This record gives sequence, C-alpha cells and structure tokens, in this order.
Amino acid sequence: MDFTTSRVLVMEWVRGLTITSLSPLRRVELDGEELASQRFEGYLQQVLVDGFFHADPHPGNLSLTADHRVALLDLGMVARVSSGLQEKLVMCRRSLAALTGTSCRCLADGGAGPHGGTGRPARGPMHRA
Repeated sequence: MDFTTSRVLVMEWVRGLTITSLSPLRRVELDGEELASQRFEGYLQQVLVDGFFHADPHPGNLSLTADHRVALLDLGMVARVSSGLQEKLVMCRRSLAALTGTSCRCLADGGAGPHGGTGRPARGPMHRA
C-alpha cells in the first residue's frame, strides 16, 4: 500500500503505537529508564556523529515498536549541526564523562578559558541574558 501523496512522502511503514495512545497501565509496564536511554543514545548519535537531528520529537512523533524500541516518526523538521559545534559538544561530553566541568565552561567562547579570558562569564548562543 502506498501512502505517499503530492504533500506527504512515506519512506517506510513502522508498526507500533504512538506513545500518547498507550493506556496508563501499559505505560506503567514499560521500562522507562531503558526507553529514555534509547532516546538519549539516539540523540547523541544524531548530533555528535551524523550531524543532523530530528527537530520535532513531541510524543505524537514517537512510536513504540513490538520489540520495545522507540521509533521517530515525521522527519519533516530536521536540523544540521556544524562540524565545529560537533567538536565542542564532543569535548563537553568527554569532560562530563571525566567528571570535570572546566572544558564545558569555556566552550561558548571557543576554548579561551572558563570566562573566555575576560574575567566574566562567556556569552554564547545558548546563554540567556
């Protein structure tokens, strides 16, 4: 059966139930820690390795397959990650894994130091004034 139209491209049919359609009892039976781990590892793969990610992961775009895996649906909104940002994020992840935040604090200023060499906290694209 073909579900593709002039406005919708269906590349693969994924059998499963959307997370929002699961009953409360079924949700209790799920291993939430495992599902969260799958999503976390999936996003690390997308951002740090692939360089692009699913940018609309609301519950309606998540499906639970029969073998208890999370499937991402509707890739109509994706975003790219520059190689420079990927490198900074990998440095930050390594820093967190080593239980030190020094590398993470200086990433917003490209590695110039914990305060970007200014004596003040660095302001970057993720900083809110």
